[in-house]
Amino acid sequence: MTETGQSRPATTNDRMLLVALGTATFLAALNFFAISPFTTEIAADLDTSVALIGQITMLMILTSAVLGLAIGPVTDQIGHRMPLVAGMVAVGINLIGLSLATNYYLMIALAIVGGFADAIVFSLPFAIISARLAPDRQARAVSTAFAALSAAPILGTPLLTFVGSLGSWRTALAVAGVVAVAAAFFAYSVIPPDTQTTHRSTIGLRHILDAYLPIWRDPNLSGLMISTLLRSVTWIGAITYLGALFDEQFGLSTRAVGLIFTVTGIGAITGSMIGGRFRGMPLRNLALVAFVGIGVFTCVVFASDQRALAIVGVFLAACCSTVGNVTSGSLIMRESRAGAGTTMVLNGTMINFGSALGAALGGLLLHQCGYRGIGIGLPIFAFAAAVILVRTAQSAKESPAAPV
Repeated sequence: MTETGQSRPATTNDRMLLVALGTATFLAALNFFAISPFTTEIAADLDTSVALIGQITMLMILTSAVLGLAIGPVTDQIGHRMPLVAGMVAVGINLIGLSLATNYYLMIALAIVGGFADAIVFSLPFAIISARLAPDRQARAVSTAFAALSAAPILGTPLLTFVGSLGSWRTALAVAGVVAVAAAFFAYSVIPPDTQTTHRSTIGLRHILDAYLPIWRDPNLSGLMISTLLRSVTWIGAITYLGALFDEQFGLSTRAVGLIFTVTGIGAITGSMIGGRFRGMPLRNLALVAFVGIGVFTCVVFASDQRALAIVGVFLAACCSTVGNVTSGSLIMRESRAGAGTTMVLNGTMINFGSALGAALGGLLLHQCGYRGIGIGLPIFAFAAAVILVRTAQSAKESPAAPV
């Protein structure tokens, strides 16, 4: 399909295309997770607190969310390939820069670079799936991309902690940054050039705002976007403090904390398989179950005093989170009448806004109430997302053009 969603023949091998897109989503997750296993070490090295280090992730995500609002409509006009490659390079610059940071304020500045990278690399692979694959193949492609994203905790985080144990957190981030730059060259060689069907000499604020009108004028689609934001507050916000939880609350070593992130990855991959291939119930119903599960199991992780129960909760919360990502993302992809980049980058922006809010609230709750406060406060947002999802079901029934 073209950048505006019209059918066209495929121009590259689908399998290699998905490998490139999966590599990008893997880096998007690594960009987000990279400092989490090292939060206590970084805080000690830079003479600051764990809660403040968590705000670096919050700022990165918030920057991503703001930039994403412009990136979506712009990439629908200029194409998706080169911006995606640029975003992957930016991931490398961010990680290498973090490895060289000598104070907290420099890390804050680098969060802007990381936010730019996340705005592109997290969302554009799904825009390319929407633009270039037939509708009946999109759900499985989305599932595959989320599986690659989920592999970051399974493969990336343990490797980072292993390299960090041999050297330091700086060595681990530097190595990851070099890998990201190399992956950008791979993506450039595999993803074919964009075929443009429209052209604008200038892209102004009015054009960017107009690109979102088909989404916000549709109560079903806008409800799905809002529910995406709210559910992201819960688990993705909580992940910011997951490493610190198992370090400080349960006394695990850095390498053992890396294995906890492996558990999140296994849960997420399990969720991607369920969300993309489960045929036992409608996508909307499966999404509803996932949203409720996110809230329940996040509470289990952060409010439990038993390590084994918390680890089980990590697996189940990660599984539900990815099921929610795949099902709601597939619904949004099917029902949107806006451009592929606009739609999927806005979906990613909602996830990022929710994640930023979750990281900020998580830090506040941690400071005021401890880890148990995170387990009680953040799940409320997942339950609110479930309520909104139920309301969108009625809007979908009233609209014959919106498949359920």
